[in-house]
Amino acid sequence: MAAKKKTASEPEKMNAKTKTAVASTAGRGTSEGGTVSAADVQMRRYEEAYRLFRAQSYAQAKAAFELAIEGPQRELTHNARLHVSMCERRLQSAPVEFTTAEEHYNYAIARLNARELPVARRHFDTALNMAPNGDHILYGLALCCGLAGDLQGCYENLKRAIDLQPKNRLIARQDPDFNTIVQHPVFHQLLYEK
Repeated sequence: MAAKKKTASEPEKMNAKTKTAVASTAGRGTSEGGTVSAADVQMRRYEEAYRLFRAQSYAQAKAAFELAIEGPQRELTHNARLHVSMCERRLQSAPVEFTTAEEHYNYAIARLNARELPVARRHFDTALNMAPNGDHILYGLALCCGLAGDLQGCYENLKRAIDLQPKNRLIARQDPDFNTIVQHPVFHQLLYEK
């Protein structure tokens, strides 16, 4: 797809030290007495908080990160504090309002690149309602459907995008995001046998 893929911002990524801490505690399991160590508890809390953060449940993630601050691993404590701050900022920010089909489309592409498919799908659908003949919107929606496993929706939207703008056939042939999807015989026929 022509849009650039989004990468996670540095604060959202676990840094190398945190990854090392995750790897070192993952293999430990329980202590000799059969109880879970404080480091393991802290790691599990941090992992759960991070899962909530990635799901954009910022209020729940903030509370979970506050629990993960307590523990012996200084790196996790530091990262948990950073994430508490990030959650607070995101909870305070006003939601962005999109008014045009292109704004919805651009946001959908960003969410698609981050593989947040349900959010991307909602914004593609909204953009398509505002601009029903937007071939680029249909193309993006087709890709979103395909990545989500909805091959029927992918086929229908890609076919409409190609019908509206035949160059979309060539673009889909060259799009690496469509590589696995076009292996299906129906897509092969749509893209190559015309």
